[in-house]
Amino acid sequence: IVTTDGRVVGRHPGIEGFTIGQRKGLRVAMGSPFFVVGIDASQNRVIIGPHHELARQRLTANRLNWLDDLPSEFDCLAQIRYNSAATAAHATIETSERLAVSFDQPCHGVAPGQAVVCYDGDRVLGGGWIDTTSQ
Repeated sequence: IVTTDGRVVGRHPGIEGFTIGQRKGLRVAMGSPFFVVGIDASQNRVIIGPHHELARQRLTANRLNWLDDLPSEFDCLAQIRYNSAATAAHATIETSERLAVSFDQPCHGVAPGQAVVCYDGDRVLGGGWIDTTSQ
């Protein structure tokens, strides 16, 4: 387990037991709340940091599914977690297999492997599976 600045602060039994945004069960004492902000499978690292480091402004998604023809760029509400509210965003369909979403305000806990669903009000437009995120 490492901090975002690369400091080793603990060990873990396997990355599969962690998820982006997780706070409980880290088994490290940092003096203030720390969260899983990244998982580096190639290095077997769980990266932790303070809550503000969970913020993401953009994501890309693949394995897209649209319920109707859409323009290549559109404003929408994007939902990235089952229990979270959809948030205002701008979506760009870059190719038939790639979507880029930029949030009007940073979102916390956006993670590769989760779904992103685009809405026009309460109407589902479609979505895909998150593959990258950035600040």
